Amino acid sequence: MFSDYLSMQVPMEFINFYPMLISLTYSVLLVLLSFFIYFKTKDIFEISKNKSLEYFRLAFLFLGVSNLIQIFLYFLRVDSSFRIFEKLSFDLVLFFNLLTLIYLTYSMFSHRVKKLSENKLLPFIFSGFIILLKNYFPNSRLIPLLFGLLLGLYFIFLFFISIFKYFKYSKKKKLHSIYLIYILLFISMFFSNVLEAFAIVLPIVSSIIYLLGVFAFVFLSMKVLKDLVI
Repeated sequence: MFSDYLSMQVPMEFINFYPMLISLTYSVLLVLLSFFIYFKTKDIFEISKNKSLEYFRLAFLFLGVSNLIQIFLYFLRVDSSFRIFEKLSFDLVLFFNLLTLIYLTYSMFSHRVKKLSENKLLPFIFSGFIILLKNYFPNSRLIPLLFGLLLGLYFIFLFFISIFKYFKYSKKKKLHSIYLIYILLFISMFFSNVLEAFAIVLPIVSSIIYLLGVFAFVFLSMKVLKDLVI
């Protein structure tokens, strides 16, 4: 996610085919998986009314939307007229990525953010404010790099929180599966970002390893989702 934001700052002539292919494949995977999770967990949420599960579903909804837009951006970049809408489109992707991050946080800390989460508009206001703040420094290269780094560090923080909560909850509880899905998601994001970087030096090897990783990620996710689908 945060690597997509950084890649938006890189001119097209420096984008290698294989890293772009890996990133595009991963975006397609996330779109399919995210919408699958969102719609397939509808019944269990309506029965349980669990707030953590509600935010879990919204996180994957916005993750799917952001990656869907990202897919369109990959194909629109070849059109010179796209440059007119480029900045607006990138800000839109970032907006939904921030919403994903907020609802991931809500899901993991649902009891601690109970009062904060009552304001349904707050995530949208906060995301919009961050984008406006970023655009206040249009000519700065340091701000995008710093912002991407902060996002990366926060994802690492959430990753370790997911591991902690996964072992905290009993295997009989539904939340146990939620945190395992988060762990798989964070590992796959890290895996994708690393291979995307290595694809510049070892394109074919990185692509093969990545495809194997994709199949493993899908297989494990489907097994875990069985506990959340009724």
